[in-house]
This record gives sequence, structure tokens and C-alpha cells, in this order.
Amino acid sequence: MQIIIKFGELTLKKGHRAMFLHQLYENIRKALQEFEVQIIKHFDYILVNNVTEINKASICHILSLLPGISKFYFLLIFDPKLSVIELTKQILDTNLNLSKPTKFRVSVKRVDKQYPITSMDFAKMLAACILKQKNNLQVDLTNYDEEVYVEIHKDGFFVLSHPYSGIGGLPVSKENKTLCLISGGIDSPVAAKLMLKKGFHLDFITFVSPPYTSEEAKQKTIKLAKLITLNNKLCNSKLYIINFTQLQNEISHISNQSYKIKLM
Repeated sequence: MQIIIKFGELTLKKGHRAMFLHQLYENIRKALQEFEVQIIKHFDYILVNNVTEINKASICHILSLLPGISKFYFLLIFDPKLSVIELTKQILDTNLNLSKPTKFRVSVKRVDKQYPITSMDFAKMLAACILKQKNNLQVDLTNYDEEVYVEIHKDGFFVLSHPYSGIGGLPVSKENKTLCLISGGIDSPVAAKLMLKKGFHLDFITFVSPPYTSEEAKQKTIKLAKLITLNNKLCNSKLYIINFTQLQNEISHISNQSYKIKLM
């Protein structure tokens, strides 16, 4: 089983695209290091090979949260020498959900511009072949139940299925190290997630003042930092916990309330 990963925002980076692509590749490799998968980098996609039924749900969950990924699909690659009729048979032999009465559409992208048939014509031919073999199907380009998505590459027909959405943005880079305030509320975790999406490598800082703040509040903040980074799979972060009690006691002697708050 293979997964093909597509990029979003990083493709706009022109001269720096290779750098961003390499960073995303390294981030995927680190995030999936517990699985015995092979990761291959190409100019406009990344492949994850050796995905199994056992680990595919966990891998998809991680990829859906990894900044820099726009979409990803399960992938089957077929011989580029196949005719449209032969390709149709191969596709119908896979686990695409075309066995029951279904509305479907065919989408084709001709990545290899030297291929002699245009994307539109290939889509029409493929849809016609599917309808000949499956009389329970109906073409519907808008309200479809199943999409047969084919990309024509030099090295094969790529059949993509079961699309997943990523969070997009840019891959996290150590060049963008940032210190992020975090507490047990909702604002700081949301801000941290938005920063991750823009490629910032986050470390966290929080202030505790026992006995005025509880151990439960501190543990909640630690849990949030792990949740934001998916236990450091998305970003290799540190959490700095600062004991603020002694300083807070000194500041409390100041009578001017607004000045006291500014100092804190």
C-alpha cells in the first residue's frame, strides 16, 4: 500500500521550493520513524511506501496534522503501456467502491505532457469503459459518490483514492525558532497551532506560582504542549516551566494596581 502526498503553499516559494520540500521530507521521515515505511521525495509529490492495514490509520492521522501537506491519497501505480480498456479492468479489480449502484466521476491530470491523449479525452474514454463494464453506475460530475482520479506520469498511471485533507501551510523549520507563551486556556494553543502551520519551530514557556496555582493546572499545560506537537512528532519542542512565586510576592507589595499588573 502506498500514500502519495501533495503540497500546497510551499509550491509558491519558487527559488526556495527545493529547501522547503527537503524540510517537509525530513519532517515526514521523523514523524513516521516508528513505522517501517519507505519515504521517497519527488519534485511535485512525496511517496510513503510499505503502508499496512495495521498502521495506515495512525499514519494518516499524523500526516493530516503535519504542516506543509495539502492533501494525500492512497495510491496504485499501473503500467504506462496499458490501454484504456486494460487500465479500466485493473481499476475495477481494486477496492474502489464501484460494486453497488453509485454516482461517479472520472478526473484525469496529464502530468506527462508528451502523452498523446489529452486529459479530457482520456477521462471520457475511461468513463465510457467503466460504464460498459458496470451498468449499475451513473456519471455525475457534481453530486458523485466516488471519484476515479488518474494522473498520467511517464512511469505509470497513478490511480488516487480515499482523499485526505492536510492542514496546508509550510513545513516546520528549525530556522524559525520561536518561544510561545502557553497556559491552560484556549487562546495560546490556537495561536501555537497557527504558528506551526506557518512553519515556526515552537518551544513553550509557562509560569507557575505555587501554592497560588495548582499542580493540576501545570499538568494540564504539559499535556497541552504534547497535544499541540503530537508528542513532538510535528515539532521537536521544549517546555520551560518558570516558578514565579517569589517574584510575584515581591510585586504584590506595590500599591499602584495598574503598575503592578504591568510588572507582572
